[in-house]
Amino acid sequence: MNDDLKSLAERFAGQGVIRRILFHESVDSTNNVARELARADPASAGCVVLADQQTKGKGRSGRSWISPPGTGLWMSLILDTHTSPEKFYLINQICSLSIAQTVQYITPGVAELKWPNDVLVEKRKVAGVLLETLQVRDRWKIIAGIGINVNQTAFPDELQEVATSLRLISGQIHNRANVLEVFLHELSEVHSWSETELLRRWKDGCKLWGKEVKISRGSETFVARVLDLADDGGLKIERNLREEIIYAADVSLRL
Repeated sequence: MNDDLKSLAERFAGQGVIRRILFHESVDSTNNVARELARADPASAGCVVLADQQTKGKGRSGRSWISPPGTGLWMSLILDTHTSPEKFYLINQICSLSIAQTVQYITPGVAELKWPNDVLVEKRKVAGVLLETLQVRDRWKIIAGIGINVNQTAFPDELQEVATSLRLISGQIHNRANVLEVFLHELSEVHSWSETELLRRWKDGCKLWGKEVKISRGSETFVARVLDLADDGGLKIERNLREEIIYAADVSLRL
């Protein structure tokens, strides 16, 4: 059962930044499919590659994203941008904030944003974003991979304590097409905001500020206090009484 995802994709006439949805029963990774489409089709900007299942879904830092059929929303957005590369991180903010607003709209859970691109409810991850960039001739394209756990009731052992789903949050089974429509509406709204408004709202939704966190970066793990979001999207922290900015790391409140 595809919860009418295929039907939604076929009748989708465009909403805001999204022009069309391309539905697949199963792919290795929607990001992989979107990347090939972005290379081959100059008019691919605004397309969403949506799949019922991913066999090799991508997470951050080379990890896998568990994407079984019939349970979640697995998709990748192709965005053509005139934004300079140092501002690409704003796409993370747009996508993660749109997801958070979707969660808030359809469940009783309080969604929180965790740098750089996770959406949590009760400190468990319900969704995430993975950005990949490529240059096609003289234009930059961004592939925004999005995974939203919708109707899962169980996760692999290593994720039991850190993952959740809309169904577990609300106690209800959700129609994935309905969730997708809400997300597309929120994405359209958030995408229209000014950079100032976007960052203000993203910071309001992130609860890391001033907290002690565990940071894992490569083979290094340390505890630091979170200060602020840097102007280039990095996370400004304090450790050993010195300020620094990190860009690629796992941040956890579980010390």
